[in-house]
Amino acid sequence: MMKTHKAAYCLAVSLSLAGGCATLDFQKVPRAERKRFFELAAVSSQSLADQYAAMADSADREMFWQKFWKEKDPTPTTRDNERYQEHQRRVAYADTFFPQLIHFWDDRGKIYIKYGEPDYREVNPMGDALYSSDPFAGTDDINTRVGDEPVTIRRTSGTYGWEKWTYGQLAQTFSFLQKDVGYVLVSDLDAAKSGGYQSTIRSLQAIDAPIPTLSDTLPSDIYRHDYGQPLDFPFVLARFSSGEKSEVWVSYAVPLGKIIYDPASGRGLLNRSIVIFDENLAESAREESMLTPQKPGDEAEGGESQAVDLVKFILKPGGYNMAISLMDLNSGKTGIYKYRFSVIDYKAGAEETSDLMLSGDIRIDSGNGKFNRGGYRIIPQPGSAFKKGRDIYFYYELYNIRPPGAEPRTLQIRYLIFPKKGKQALSTQKQLITATSEKISLASGIATADLPPGEYILVAEVRDQNNNRVKNAARPFRIYK
Repeated sequence: MMKTHKAAYCLAVSLSLAGGCATLDFQKVPRAERKRFFELAAVSSQSLADQYAAMADSADREMFWQKFWKEKDPTPTTRDNERYQEHQRRVAYADTFFPQLIHFWDDRGKIYIKYGEPDYREVNPMGDALYSSDPFAGTDDINTRVGDEPVTIRRTSGTYGWEKWTYGQLAQTFSFLQKDVGYVLVSDLDAAKSGGYQSTIRSLQAIDAPIPTLSDTLPSDIYRHDYGQPLDFPFVLARFSSGEKSEVWVSYAVPLGKIIYDPASGRGLLNRSIVIFDENLAESAREESMLTPQKPGDEAEGGESQAVDLVKFILKPGGYNMAISLMDLNSGKTGIYKYRFSVIDYKAGAEETSDLMLSGDIRIDSGNGKFNRGGYRIIPQPGSAFKKGRDIYFYYELYNIRPPGAEPRTLQIRYLIFPKKGKQALSTQKQLITATSEKISLASGIATADLPPGEYILVAEVRDQNNNRVKNAARPFRIYK
C-alpha cells in the first residue's frame, strides 16, 4: 500500500516560504486583512505577520499595517510612499500571474513580492519527463525509506513545468517546480527533474511538505529608490521648555555653493519640507516652504557658503521621528534625512537643562524675531563645524532651579572641551551666578584658536552649591582648516 501524506491547510507562509500556522480566523477576518497577513510574511518575517494576526481587531491591524509601510517610506516628507506603491504593483502582478487559492500566490508570487522582477528568467512551462527515463512507461512502484519510515513511491511518467529566477543583487537563483495548480520552491531542480526520489518527494508531495529555507544572509526584500543627485546639507535639533510642552528648534543650512541659480534673477529655488511623526508614525506636525536664496557674491567662499534657517515646533512629551528634505528645483538634487528624538517633561520637577545649542553668533536682543529666545538673538550652527581660529558660541537653559518661595541658589559653572579621543583639551575658569527664578537662560563663548582641527565635545557643567548636585549639557563639534 502506498503511504500518502494528508494536506494540512495552515494559514501562513514564513520567511522561509515553509508552511506555518497562524491565529487568523478566516471566517471572521475580512479577506483584505487575510491577504495582508500573507503580504507581511512575504516582505518581512513570519514573526511580524504573527504580530499582525494577534491584533485584537481590524482597527489595530490597520494601524499596524500603516506603521509598517511608513517605516519603509523612502521619502517621508512627501505625500507619496513609493515603496508601498511598488509593493502594490508587485502584489497586483502576483495576483495576475501566480495565483493560488489558499495562500493567494504560489512560491513564485511570494518571491516576486519580496524581491521584485528577477534580472533573468528561464522558463519551461512544458517541463521535462519526471520519475522515469522512459516517457512511454506506465506505472512502477518503488519501495524505499524516508528516514525510518517505509515509503512506496509510484513511478509515473509525466511532465512538470519549471522556472529559474536569477537576482544579480542577491547573487542567488531560485528554482520552482510545477505542482498541482502552482509552483513550489525547490532546493535542487536538476535532482527533481532527474527522478531522484528524495528530491522529488520533498518537492511534489502534499502541501505540508518541507521545502527549502531562504538563507539568513538574504535581505527581507529588495527595493532601491532613485533619489537622483544628492544634496547634502546639515541640520540640528535643540529642545527647550515651553510650559507643559517643549519648543523644538530645527535649524538647517542651505549649501549655497551646491545649488543652481536662475541666470536672470540670481536666485535659487528650493522646496523644504519637515515632517514630525509620533511613536506610531502618525503625523504630528508638518512645515513646507519654498526658498529663494540669493547667489553669494564672488567674494564669498562659494563651496562653503551657507544660508541658515530655522523652523520651530511645539510638541508634548514623547518619542518622535522627524524627516527633513531639501530639493533644488533647478537641478533636481535632493537631500532627505530621518532623525529620531524624544521630548522630556520639563515640568515633572526634576532639575533639567535644555539642549546645548552651538551658534555662529549670539547677541543680546529682547525682540521676538525667529532667532530670538531668552533675551538673545541666536544664529544656530547646524553643522556644528567651525573654521580654525573662530570663536564658538553657545546657548542653553536651566529649569526648576529655584522653586517658588525658596531662597536664591548659587550655581558654579564652567565649560570644558574634550577631544573625541583623548584627555581634556581645554577648561574655562569657574564662575558663580545666583539663581533667583525657576528658569535661567545662559549664553557664552570660548576661544578655540589653540585647538588643532579635529572632533571635540563641549560640556557645560553646572554645580548647585546648595546641594552639590551637578548637571551637564553637551554637544559635539568639529574644527576644520
